[in-house]
Amino acid sequence: MRLLFRSLAAVLAAALLLAVAPSVASAAGEYAEREDAFLAISGSGDRSEAVALDGATVEAGGQAAVFLAPLDIEARQVRFYLNGHRVKTERAAPYDLRGTKSDGTAATVSVDRFEPGENSIEARVYTSRSDFYTVKATFTVGDAPAPLPTIAEIAVGDAQFSTLVTALTVATEAGAVDFLGAVSDPEADL
Repeated sequence: MRLLFRSLAAVLAAALLLAVAPSVASAAGEYAEREDAFLAISGSGDRSEAVALDGATVEAGGQAAVFLAPLDIEARQVRFYLNGHRVKTERAAPYDLRGTKSDGTAATVSVDRFEPGENSIEARVYTSRSDFYTVKATFTVGDAPAPLPTIAEIAVGDAQFSTLVTALTVATEAGAVDFLGAVSDPEADL
């Protein structure tokens, strides 16, 4: 009887251990995101005039500093992932995508290094050896806007517009049109 009781107790203990094990395992690993943490982007290594990266459109052709904000976040390390690929591990604040220079400014990256269109950056903030929370941002890289055509370029392609531009030029030179293009002398010939 005593042997049966011990065997039954061992089976119950093993069953209890198996029932509890998944909840213990799920307690380690990823934690909920920190409410005030976000990824930011600045056109300068000094991180000035930074804005939230999530939802932003970034023009191609420039330089950018991407970093975890606020700058006072305490972590064991931060791993940065660009479009799912790990690109940098930082072990001291401030946590910058391309690293931090010896003068404390962020190393910048050419925006042309990102894919045109939608991109994502994820920062895994490790608070201990295995516990971390994730901060994510999705942003779009677009071409720099094309320069607006000059009036002369538009006039070349449209004969009626060309006539209007010529008339306004003559009227302006004659003093009949003020700065805003309003006719100041209704009697003037256009």
